[in-house]
Amino acid sequence: MSSIKNTEGEDQFDLNSPLSSQNGKNPFRVDDSYFDAFGANLHSTIANLEELKTEAPVLASIPKYNPFEVPAGYFDELPAVIQQLVTIEKPRVSLKEWIIQLISPNFILPVITVIVIAVAAIHFVNEQVKPSTDLAADLSLEEQLYPIDESTLIDLLSKPGLENELASSAEENITDYLIDNNVEETALNDFNTTDHENQ
Repeated sequence: MSSIKNTEGEDQFDLNSPLSSQNGKNPFRVDDSYFDAFGANLHSTIANLEELKTEAPVLASIPKYNPFEVPAGYFDELPAVIQQLVTIEKPRVSLKEWIIQLISPNFILPVITVIVIAVAAIHFVNEQVKPSTDLAADLSLEEQLYPIDESTLIDLLSKPGLENELASSAEENITDYLIDNNVEETALNDFNTTDHENQ
């Protein structure tokens, strides 16, 4: 037998490939002695099959046939069958069938499941966020003022004009309170004049 390797698919211009070492010779040739020894190899194979019949008669008795036969005229009819399948138009789905598909359990159950999970998730997130917003309302005034630095308070109290700001904001608050409680305008004016006289 020949010791030449099959070099099909290799790059013939690659200098390291076996094809480059052939110098233009056909790498797919057989030895001159191949056909001389072919008859002897064939007789040897047949003898091995005869030996198989004597050693394994059940195996040798299995009929040799191809179960995968192509029906007669298959390839003659194949293009016409493919063309027919390609040109067949798919029937349009009617509105009634479409509505039936929408209300079928295969469609409606996953949709309801997703909606329930989404509502539960939104409710859970809202419950988690709510305590952090109500935290300031639950704290006492002292607890709310505790993180404020002392120096910040001193700077704020020593600010010039703070007394006038506090007095005007207090007056505005009182005026707003009286207006909200429907106090007559004359009483409001009396309050303002007595307030200015006291100052």
